[in-house]
Amino acid sequence: MASGQVKLEYYQTDDKMVITLFEKNVDESQAKVFCEPKKLKVVVGEKPILDTSLFEEVLHNEVSYIVRPKKIEITLKKKKPGTWRSLEDESFDKEQRKKTCGMTEAENPTKEKIQKSLKKFQLLADHVPVQSWGFEPEVLDLLRDERHKVVSKRFSSIQLSKLSKKEKHKFGVMMGPKANNVTEVVDWVKSTPLGKRGPPKPVDMDIKTDFEFSRLVSSKDEPPKKKKKTLNEKRDTFKGKNYKELLKKVEERTERIKKIEEKDPEKAQNLKEEIQWNRAMKRASGEKVKDNPELLKKGMKRKEKVKARSKKKWDGRVKQVEGKKEQKQVKRKENLQKAKDKRKEKKIQKAKKKGRVVIKG
Repeated sequence: MASGQVKLEYYQTDDKMVITLFEKNVDESQAKVFCEPKKLKVVVGEKPILDTSLFEEVLHNEVSYIVRPKKIEITLKKKKPGTWRSLEDESFDKEQRKKTCGMTEAENPTKEKIQKSLKKFQLLADHVPVQSWGFEPEVLDLLRDERHKVVSKRFSSIQLSKLSKKEKHKFGVMMGPKANNVTEVVDWVKSTPLGKRGPPKPVDMDIKTDFEFSRLVSSKDEPPKKKKKTLNEKRDTFKGKNYKELLKKVEERTERIKKIEEKDPEKAQNLKEEIQWNRAMKRASGEKVKDNPELLKKGMKRKEKVKARSKKKWDGRVKQVEGKKEQKQVKRKENLQKAKDKRKEKKIQKAKKKGRVVIKG
């Protein structure tokens, strides 16, 4: 039982209890705290100011206390975090129990600090643009849709057709959900289905298969790289729109076959048949084979004509632009001369009014 009238306050968190004893002129060397398995005792000098029983959930061997000029703060750790019980029991007399109070959430200094820190953080966060904060695209899309719905309901289709995108956005911000800074967006999301949605369900990845895992290719894996073509494969490939290069390759192949034919006619004949066979196979599979010299020459001429036509058009455009420039310069010079003559004539008229003799040069 406590001796004397001592004001006592306490508050609890999930893992600890903090008891504050208020006593005038407390000396650090005189104050002592004794904690036994079911008992707490506080002595200042030889005078006990608190002697009370504790509930069993407190760790009696892990007690810390701080002595200040007018109070003693005692911190007790709980055996089982999350257990909440009142300190007020039969060991307190009625008078002392009146002065003992459990601190409310608003009076809790730890929670006050957290709330202040949160407010400061909110003020800083609100200076960051909403687009740069890092919200999920889903949130921004939903906000955009809500604003679009509000504007669509407010204006008719004829009015909407006359409004620019910038004006629609402005009306959406003014009339739509209030979400102009980070805090407002967070508050708005809480009222939407996104805010009410719970955490995502875990995906069952237990795949039963007889194949080896190393052979299974996921969608994230890179596609197999294409094999690089050899020099011979590049030499025998005839596709593209560079007709000049293709014609050169065809001529080189013809010369190569002629040289082989001089030494070994049979080998040359086999090579010709192989070329024809490969050409037929490629065309059957839908691939174009451009190895006809006559068609390649026609293609080159056609390409040159197109190039010449586009050059002619371009030259015409350049001449037109230059002509317009010259016309504007001539017009400018004429306007400058007119203005000059006008100023001169004005001066002459003023001189005549004053009775001066004017000699025109």
